[in-house]
Amino acid sequence: MNTDQYLPSFIAEAQEMLNTLEAGLLRAEAGDCDTDTVAALFRAMHTLKGSAGLLGLPELVGFSHRCENVLERARAGLIALGPELAGVLLACRDHLGQRVAALAAGAPTDPDQGREGEYLLARLAPWLAETPAQTATQATATAAPIISAWRITLRLNPD
Repeated sequence: MNTDQYLPSFIAEAQEMLNTLEAGLLRAEAGDCDTDTVAALFRAMHTLKGSAGLLGLPELVGFSHRCENVLERARAGLIALGPELAGVLLACRDHLGQRVAALAAGAPTDPDQGREGEYLLARLAPWLAETPAQTATQATATAAPIISAWRITLRLNPD
């Protein structure tokens, strides 16, 4: 499937999602973050990730997926979306904006952007790490022995 025809729509939608992310993260950075803001941030990142996936943009998918995971933890109440985290997520939002702008310009992938993305994901790591208390609670909740395991593979026809 040729996805080039959908790129302009993706770029327009991505800009909307990036604007939503910026507005919500600026509120969070200022200490004005409620559950509706967190939910809107999660939806925007989820939409951006999903659209990038439909167009076969793995770098955007991988990066936005990690950001989405952090926002999911905030949405679930496992972490607080305070000023420090909002600042890191704003930098991630800017990185995504640069990637989308490069797509819009038809620019080749810049290795420096990849390194910047890795740096930003490393900065997000503390909010993705589980605390020992969470790990113990999850271990207790899943103490039943594993009887079987499943592996599901999906292969799609290129058309």
